[in-house]
Amino acid sequence: MIRRILWASLFYSFWFAVSVPGIGGQGSAPPRAAGEAEKSQDLFSRFRWLTASEETRGLILEQRRLESLKVSDRDLSSAEIETETARPGADSMRITRRVFERGVNGERRLLEVVTEDLRATGKEGISATRTVSHRDANGSMRILSKETQETVPAGPDTYRTQLTVMTPNSSGTLAPSEQVRQTEKKAADGTVEIEKTKQQPGINGGWVTADRRVSSCRETANALSAQEDVYQSDANGKLSLIRREVSREWQDREGKTIQERETSLAGNAGKLELNSRLSIVSTSFQDGSRETTQTLMQKSLAAPLEGLRLVEQVSEIQTPVQAGASAKETWLQVPDGNGKLQTIVYLKTTEKK
Repeated sequence: MIRRILWASLFYSFWFAVSVPGIGGQGSAPPRAAGEAEKSQDLFSRFRWLTASEETRGLILEQRRLESLKVSDRDLSSAEIETETARPGADSMRITRRVFERGVNGERRLLEVVTEDLRATGKEGISATRTVSHRDANGSMRILSKETQETVPAGPDTYRTQLTVMTPNSSGTLAPSEQVRQTEKKAADGTVEIEKTKQQPGINGGWVTADRRVSSCRETANALSAQEDVYQSDANGKLSLIRREVSREWQDREGKTIQERETSLAGNAGKLELNSRLSIVSTSFQDGSRETTQTLMQKSLAAPLEGLRLVEQVSEIQTPVQAGASAKETWLQVPDGNGKLQTIVYLKTTEKK
């Protein structure tokens, strides 16, 4: 059995800047409408970064509660994480996340710094910038990427978001490497419709569409039903349907929140065939703790006619340990040769606010 352990401690410091007349050569700020600061804070709490490859979700109009549990390669090394959240004003927020590792002699070394600046812009609008710096082989911090994201209202119950990703080019200068555009709107019947397009720099300049995702989510019979179609460009720029994901989310009589997703992929003839089924079950308890289990069943490339088989299971337990602090444990398990689940990754995170 292989077990990798990550102990990550997150320390949150909240700094609140107060505007004082006469300080810094500025007078007092004009009075704000009642509840404006609370609206901005709520907007920040719901903020999400767009991603090109993951499941399409609304940034403003999202209805689903459950998201996939993920254990990435970045989680497989021991790390300590410190996060500071500052509120320079009611309509702005800065989050600084520092990742430390332990050297061969146990010394604490800064590995990565992630800085996010968020700013409310009008009704439900938000502007954000994220910069990621990483220590290179010489011990210097180098910028790995810079992202800018803008969300603006685009009509009644309609919002448009654009994300631009910049990464170092061959000369080390930051240059645009990816752009994601998303439009979400709510129809008269309550259905949330989302269209997301991923673009990459073309050979002759400008942007070229790499893929397009179209999704819809609506509440029916006390459940949320969603469907997402993914279209990919071929060498001639023609978009073709390559993937469809159908999901359903509901709450059972015991109060558990359950989500099931089925993903179908286009075969050689272009016909969609079931490829995987993901099940997520989340239970919340009165003491504030929560348990979530995610099971992935998938077709085997070696035996495609055998149907779906268990590929992995991710379990997560979040528990409050004291006022303003919580602990999270995550297990990644895969079947061994006899079909018995074995733990290959164990992750424990302590979060202090």
